[in-house]
Amino acid sequence: MAGIALILKYQWRAFWRRLIRTRHRAQFYFTVMIVLGGASVFILPARLSRAARELSAGQTTSMDAVLWTFCVLWLFVLTEDASVSLTSGHLRTFPIAVGQLLTVRILSVFCSPVALLIALGSVISLWPFFLARQTVLGCAAALLLFALAFGSAMSASHALGVAELRRRLVAILVVASVALGAVFSTRGLPGIEQARAVLAVMPPHLVSAVSVAATPSAILIPIGTLIGLCAVVGFVLFWSFRCTLYSPSQTRAVGRAAGSMLWFPGRFGGLLRKEQYELRKLVDVWPGLLLVLAVSAMSLFNPLSPAVRQSVIVLVFVMDTNMIMNGFGLDTSAGLTRYAILPLRGKEVLLVKNLGLTLLVAAQLAPLIAIAVWRSGPLEAGVEAVVAAILLLSHLAWGNLVSVTEPFKMQFYRMASSGSPLTSMAGSTIGSAPGVLVLFLLYSESRWFVAAPPSILLLTLALYLVSLNYSGRCFELRRDLIAERLS
Repeated sequence: MAGIALILKYQWRAFWRRLIRTRHRAQFYFTVMIVLGGASVFILPARLSRAARELSAGQTTSMDAVLWTFCVLWLFVLTEDASVSLTSGHLRTFPIAVGQLLTVRILSVFCSPVALLIALGSVISLWPFFLARQTVLGCAAALLLFALAFGSAMSASHALGVAELRRRLVAILVVASVALGAVFSTRGLPGIEQARAVLAVMPPHLVSAVSVAATPSAILIPIGTLIGLCAVVGFVLFWSFRCTLYSPSQTRAVGRAAGSMLWFPGRFGGLLRKEQYELRKLVDVWPGLLLVLAVSAMSLFNPLSPAVRQSVIVLVFVMDTNMIMNGFGLDTSAGLTRYAILPLRGKEVLLVKNLGLTLLVAAQLAPLIAIAVWRSGPLEAGVEAVVAAILLLSHLAWGNLVSVTEPFKMQFYRMASSGSPLTSMAGSTIGSAPGVLVLFLLYSESRWFVAAPPSILLLTLALYLVSLNYSGRCFELRRDLIAERLS
């Protein structure tokens, strides 16, 4: 234990030293702490008071909502920067057992102030159980639930770091998204009611059910289920962590072979393949694709309103905002130097990155546009394609400016959300405004709608070209500063 304590001591110092010296990381934690702290002061007490009153009367609805919220918050492990805790390569250098290494890996996550605040909030959320029929068992079940959520997030984080496990995880998510979309579309309202019935046997409800149980069977079954789930997740956590320690490292030749399946013509073809290969490694890409697949599966069995497809298009761009606003996040200082050696002007570098993002977004939205052609006809699909083009140009115009002024290092197989949340919200608002305006004119049946889409499209195209040229010149002037922030 002395060795683990010493490792964590220096890990704590290194984390806070890096946090203080890195502006974007400080902005991220400062903003998240303000949001979570404000919610803890102004929202959580009222929710807990209501949950306590309901638990004392044998009702569990409010407590279920509180527990679900904290389970979702524990998923922050997937969005946290991988450098918060020691990497597998560094952990292998310590001459201690795998179980002790896993302990270091878990405890080092709590260097983050966000993790500490979520842990504190989780402990405070136990207060309503003191008014429930089964106080001790309710608190114990809630702690098991939080351990289950944290362990699941850690296991998923480990799986994202191993190629074989990562492919399996993505395949499972794709199949689940398509299956859920098909079930909800074929069953309609009964399917939604069945989904609500499934939620009634999910772990958060099991916890609240234990706290209000009046018979031994009503206690033993939920507690036994939670203990069994925790045992399974604990085994998966240990197994996935062991896989990250001893997985074979991928060589650069394997990486080039995987990226060579796509071929692009022209002088930028090789750089486009490189951009595609790197962008596919960001987690941000996949939630939007899974959402599109789910909605497309629903459209196959039951026609959906065009408003649903158009809303999904806007949501996909919102999910991609952090990735679009940090075009250099996956580069290295050596990579930026190679751009100058090629040689490439700053405008050309940004154009390559924008083309890579365009191809990726097109792949995300392709199933939705194809469904629109089939269900609503070419005219409606053309409107949605124009809305998507407007959203893309407006997001890229803003994203190029932010990429050269506020770059930060991103990690493969992690969310690209370590920057300032205020910058992300501003980017989502500014980038989505032109497309939302077109949709507003469409559904308000305004007489300006016929002229609005082409006019807004030309305007966003002009803004994008201005942004591309200006950001290209800024990149040439700030190349050394950007390289320093990415090192």
